Amino acid sequence: MKLHILGKNKKDKGGQLETLTKLILANQGYTNITLNYIGTGGHEIDVYAIRRQTVGIKEVEYPVICECKAHEKMISMPDYDKFKGKVTTAKEKNKNTSGLLIALSGAMGTVIGANDANKSDIQLIANDDITRLISQLYSLPSPFEVRNYIRGITHRVVVNVDIVYYNNEVYWLIIFSKGNYILFDRSFSTIEASLLVEIQHLLVKVAPVSEYIDIFQEQKAFMRKTFIESSIIMYLMSDRVGIDDLLTKVKDSSIITTKKEIRNLIKEIPFVVEISKDYYELLPEEEISYIDFYEFVLRGSVDLQMFSHCYYTDHIDESLLEKIKERQHYIVIPKEKEDEVLFLLKHSPSALAYAIEEDKNITRYRGKDGKCMSERIDKGHSLMFLDNIMDRFDKDYCKNSPLGNYYMNDLGINDIIRKKELIINCNNGEKHIVSQEQDIMLCKLQGYENTIVPVRKLPD
Repeated sequence: MKLHILGKNKKDKGGQLETLTKLILANQGYTNITLNYIGTGGHEIDVYAIRRQTVGIKEVEYPVICECKAHEKMISMPDYDKFKGKVTTAKEKNKNTSGLLIALSGAMGTVIGANDANKSDIQLIANDDITRLISQLYSLPSPFEVRNYIRGITHRVVVNVDIVYYNNEVYWLIIFSKGNYILFDRSFSTIEASLLVEIQHLLVKVAPVSEYIDIFQEQKAFMRKTFIESSIIMYLMSDRVGIDDLLTKVKDSSIITTKKEIRNLIKEIPFVVEISKDYYELLPEEEISYIDFYEFVLRGSVDLQMFSHCYYTDHIDESLLEKIKERQHYIVIPKEKEDEVLFLLKHSPSALAYAIEEDKNITRYRGKDGKCMSERIDKGHSLMFLDNIMDRFDKDYCKNSPLGNYYMNDLGINDIIRKKELIINCNNGEKHIVSQEQDIMLCKLQGYENTIVPVRKLPD
């Protein structure tokens, strides 16, 4: 993760780093923070601050002087020696004085070696260190969390997650392949248009970026496209349908579209064939790979009515389960568990979407022929796979409110009991068992358009 400090010119960029340093010091409890301070001997100090600490009955001052280097060159020995002289002079006035040499581009090896060898009171703070301090200052999530958030919005591959600092604020810079990028504020909200233009103008001068991509608009367009495609498939599950009826049915879902768009989208659906002019039907069942079929259907937005269609549920069968096992490098599902697995896959879109996509946390430890290092690992993969399916059913039932009507009215599932048990084994042979169960019911909220929500049933 790299830090980009923006400025309208070199002087402004240096001022931005000085202001950021001031904020970091204030966050660490320093006071009397002054920019461009004239210190002992007439030395100009970029940032000067004091931290006071009571020792016994006396208050002891710990001054810090900071040199901020925002340029693209690494700190050289002359830079280091000059700052070391300032620190030495300041220590003559107060021996508790320390120095922070803050360099966006880091320092040469000779500087790092000299500073380490002298065990000086100077800290060299470079890009990664500044990034860590900024993360603490603004309580930023980790790059891993940011990447996971982005994966939930776009299928684009994230190349870099960087931080941009400008005018007392930080922004996330997400760089995709070919230099395509997007910017968020620190709470992952979009940036106001005029400010975004200002930041972009400065950013292209310091970061390897090219075209700005609005992944939110991309996602919106993708969800609209996949909703229409899945709706077309759903209507064709019952019978062949003409273009006029398809147009009417899609428009009934409050989607504005045209015959031309529907024709173009049908061309992208590999499971639909035109049987006569503007009349369509699904391919014969023997010509459809249903693991690819469900992967296509569940890749985006879906009309919830599809999940209740017999065509959708009937093809989630033993044959599909065999294909799923193969995709997971021939994972073993105990025979007595297969019916339970199929039930969950039929009644949880998230569980099915997980199962039909290769889980690399499992397959990376298995050969494509299903071989793994030991039988215990094999069994462990089976447990992991079943746990993930159960977790996704649980989330669909308890946390996916649009599916509430589907579970309660279409499936007649309005109550599940979640059990949890801890068995704690101690070295002295003692065993402690802690268990509980939670009954979760679906209920309609009267007066709120009969919205269905999960509620925890109180114990008897």
